[in-house]
Amino acid sequence: MKNNQVKTISAGDDRFSPKIHERFQALGVEEIKGIGNEALLFQNTLGILCSVRCPGSIILKTYDFVKKYRDTETVFVSGFHSPMERECLNILSRGRGKAVWCVPRGIERFRLPKAFETSIQEGRLVVTSVFHSTIRRPTQESSMRRNMFVAAISDEILLPFVSDQGKLFSFISNLIGNGHLVKTFNDRNCEHLIRKGVLPL
Repeated sequence: MKNNQVKTISAGDDRFSPKIHERFQALGVEEIKGIGNEALLFQNTLGILCSVRCPGSIILKTYDFVKKYRDTETVFVSGFHSPMERECLNILSRGRGKAVWCVPRGIERFRLPKAFETSIQEGRLVVTSVFHSTIRRPTQESSMRRNMFVAAISDEILLPFVSDQGKLFSFISNLIGNGHLVKTFNDRNCEHLIRKGVLPL
């Protein structure tokens, strides 16, 4: 996509809530680059973070959840990187769903897959980045910071499934400790998350 399609949104924009302003300050975010409908950033947001591997029962529950809320005012926020996260974006794009796609690198050379062009054109998608244009490839560090941005901009967070072996699992305590409203499915595969303080749906 061409650079003239990239918009810059100040982290101090008055349309963000005071709570989100505080999170941005703690994260050191000063501006957000976006392609698409930036107004989605200021609406009712639900972050989704999920491990790469996901149990079958969780996949089915996530499908049902996203389809249920796809045509509501909820804006889904995610890196849409893991297979389950990406399938959420696919489901949203096939309906009237709205999404904020957070990428772990500079956005200036981002190429939007054709499958999501209609979502951009209809104002149902914005692709965002908090990274400088010199960051051209995702790294473990930028992916973690991307997840932190997803959390910072979300009113609530859904963890369909998070393995207890990954870095995302250790991030949960940080989320809960900082007052985020974090939820997961009431499923035996998520018992380790509920024991950690995540609220069951």
